[in-house]
Amino acid sequence: MGITAWLAPQWLLGVCAKEGAIEAVAQVLLLVATLSWATMQAQKGAGARWVALGCAVVLAEELDWGAQLGFTALVDVLGVANLHNGLGGASYLLFAVPWAVLYCAALRGVATPAWVPPRLDGVAFALVVLTAGISLLVSSAWEQALDELSELMLYVLLLVGGTRSARL
Repeated sequence: MGITAWLAPQWLLGVCAKEGAIEAVAQVLLLVATLSWATMQAQKGAGARWVALGCAVVLAEELDWGAQLGFTALVDVLGVANLHNGLGGASYLLFAVPWAVLYCAALRGVATPAWVPPRLDGVAFALVVLTAGISLLVSSAWEQALDELSELMLYVLLLVGGTRSARL
């Protein structure tokens, strides 16, 4: 495969497609981030516990509450595979609220609890938001690809925050 094939929009769109390679990697990163924040909560307190819980809820949503793994009982009860798509409209933005609060606290950078990431993580979160914002301005195929990319960026950021803080 030549370099031009790696840069071809079709290849990139395939990798970033819903349920594609990027999403699979993102889900693994989110699982590790969840575990790192959960481990850290013993040292850093309730704030880290809430971040771990937020990561776990997002992971459950990503896995369609187990349906992607073959467990459909909860989906049968809820009636939808995932709430962020099933509720319609911009309801998926509700899942962004905890991360906006967390990284706005990081941007403040003043005498915050030990579990709040550093200011630079808040700046990185702004790049995630920018990528998500750009996705709204492009064609539907690229919108989905950029959405998956912005999710991956957020999960990497959560993983970095969880592992960095766990070491402190």
